[in-house]
Amino acid sequence: MRGLSTVLWKDFLLLYGNPAAAVLLIVLPLIMIVFVSFAFEKLLIGDPRLDLSVVDLDDSAASRDLTHDLDEVVSVKEHAWDQDRFTGEDAAGLFGSGRRVAVLVIPRQFEERRAADEPSPLQLYVDPAQRGLASTLRSAVENRLQSEDLLETTTTVVAEVSGRPSEEVRPDVEAALAEALSDPSIPIDEQDLIEGRSLPSAFEQTVPGFTLMFSVFLASAVAGQIALERRTRGTWFRTLASPVGRPVVVLGTVLAAFSLGVLQSVILFAIGRFAFGMELGSEYLGLALAIILFQMVPAGLGLALAGYTDNIQLQNNIINLSVLLFAVIGGALLPLFLLPDWMQFLSRFTPHFWAMQSLHDLMFRGRDLADVAFKLSILAVFAVIPLTLGFLRFQFQRDA
Repeated sequence: MRGLSTVLWKDFLLLYGNPAAAVLLIVLPLIMIVFVSFAFEKLLIGDPRLDLSVVDLDDSAASRDLTHDLDEVVSVKEHAWDQDRFTGEDAAGLFGSGRRVAVLVIPRQFEERRAADEPSPLQLYVDPAQRGLASTLRSAVENRLQSEDLLETTTTVVAEVSGRPSEEVRPDVEAALAEALSDPSIPIDEQDLIEGRSLPSAFEQTVPGFTLMFSVFLASAVAGQIALERRTRGTWFRTLASPVGRPVVVLGTVLAAFSLGVLQSVILFAIGRFAFGMELGSEYLGLALAIILFQMVPAGLGLALAGYTDNIQLQNNIINLSVLLFAVIGGALLPLFLLPDWMQFLSRFTPHFWAMQSLHDLMFRGRDLADVAFKLSILAVFAVIPLTLGFLRFQFQRDA
């Protein structure tokens, strides 16, 4: 027992006494959580409102009305332009900063051609580097223009049928269409999964996501500590040869990193709850199990890496790749719905996916421990595999 406590105390001092570990596991994920939550809030929780730059070469009542109408569906940013023409080269100059997705140009004589029922097409210049967002923006603009066409057509038909002037009919038609669009005959009533529980905020994606993502860096602490003791301090082999036994020596290193990962999770979840109003649900035992099982993954990964290589640079490269790759594919860095289908399929082969889905189920889908038991069991498999490989390696390797 005395040998076990000595080994554990040594490993805890080595890990907890490193200020870089606190910075990496608490400060950096907290910075990422705050910035990403505010930067992508609309994307993560819905209702995105894209900016549309508009160059009005006509500067007429009709063009100003059009700009006003478009501002109801997108955020119009009027761009002053004092020249007669606007070309693709001019648009390329505006796209250079990356702040504009597309530029809509209202041509000269727009009002005159509309009055004469002549075609007066608008020009849309799209930033090639942001074409995906531009297509969403174009759809919003086209839907608004189609609504205007519907208004004009309906006004003409009603005027012909009633024998009243179009100018007199238009306000009534416009009011009727506006009422129909705002109050459709078949309404959609969005319901909360849990009574009295509002939709989740951006922090409910970023806090658990970045907590899991940065936890994987603990694998470096395990692998690096063992490698340093082997190569520089020379204490690893003496410790393995002591009466304590190899399982206890390995367990000390694993427990130190595991406990730091659990502490990191508790701190970040507490900050999310009390500083950002993040909901935690009511199944605290399930949350604790999800965190505990996941924190076994980086500890086991570091142990397995240390068992097969003493090259610290190689260890760090593998771990850094794992941090980013698993976070992206597993839905910790980005919501799964943003990923292509093939990546969503691969996500099920990462521990992050099962941990995130378990946490989301418990936090704001109203599930209880029994509902997430299967997901937690899969997460347990991901936790046991690297730990088993690491323990077997240090039990049977002859050179350690």
